[in-house]
Amino acid sequence: MQVSKKILLQIIREEAAKSTKKYDDDSALKGDQDELPDELQKGIIDKAVEDREEKSESLIRVTRKQIVKMLREEMALAEKEPVSLDSGSLASVISDIMGTLEDEPQTMGDGGRARMAKQQLQQLASAAQSLHDKLNDDDEIPEWTQSKIAVAEDNIDAVADHLGYKMDVQESRKKK
Repeated sequence: MQVSKKILLQIIREEAAKSTKKYDDDSALKGDQDELPDELQKGIIDKAVEDREEKSESLIRVTRKQIVKMLREEMALAEKEPVSLDSGSLASVISDIMGTLEDEPQTMGDGGRARMAKQQLQQLASAAQSLHDKLNDDDEIPEWTQSKIAVAEDNIDAVADHLGYKMDVQESRKKK
């Protein structure tokens, strides 16, 4: 079979276009999915984004401020139609409301729950500890791995600084 240079270049371009590193680092890809052609990778990523959006649309998030507003509205309605409560019942209602507010998870921005982040942090810590234990101080590792480690360190430091600040601010607001 004879193949012209033009056809051979076209075949090479088509094969190269099928699988690049464009989407390989996306967190939606699991296992060996980073070796799939780009079109399939994009489809997997798009589906994961749609699923996340649907899930977040089904959740109702209420801030402390919104709860207080709702309580004030209910109290205003109750003033129009008074209900008699003895001191024990009133204390119970207030205690129930305050107990739920104290157990409320911290909100540090829009995005999602910390459960998945905690799992990812555990995996990150485990992998980092394993590498740390396997490497000797005199080992030579490729530059690209040193770069990836430096970027990961910088990223985790940025997240820790940001969330630490948010938690400190919320804690100081609770004390006031």
